[in-house]
Amino acid sequence: MPEVLTETNSTGALSGRELDIAVAERVMGWQRQPDYNYWMSFPAGESFKLHKLIATWRPCESIEAAMDVVNRMKDLGYMWNAQTPHGTGWEVQCYQPTSRGRGEEVKGLLPEAICRAALKALGAQ
Repeated sequence: MPEVLTETNSTGALSGRELDIAVAERVMGWQRQPDYNYWMSFPAGESFKLHKLIATWRPCESIEAAMDVVNRMKDLGYMWNAQTPHGTGWEVQCYQPTSRGRGEEVKGLLPEAICRAALKALGAQ
């Protein structure tokens, strides 16, 4: 059963697989179905669409999967800023070009920072 998020258990406290699930559901708009091993969506006018294998799509660990998140946010009209100041890890921001400022900065390894920045930009964290 999916985890219910509360104020004391926000996505900021999630890590690993739980964070991957939050990104799949909230950023990508995908759903888990008990009879399938894939993330699925239900576009208007279509029965369903299969996406990535649940067991192997790990955007918080894989840069390839994290780029799916980047592209999804770009499709939603968001922009990205990522840099490595002083070589101490990544600082990532995801924001809408019409918003004031560049969004809240997220630090960490690049794939996880991308995921957390996307969730923050959508207000899910």
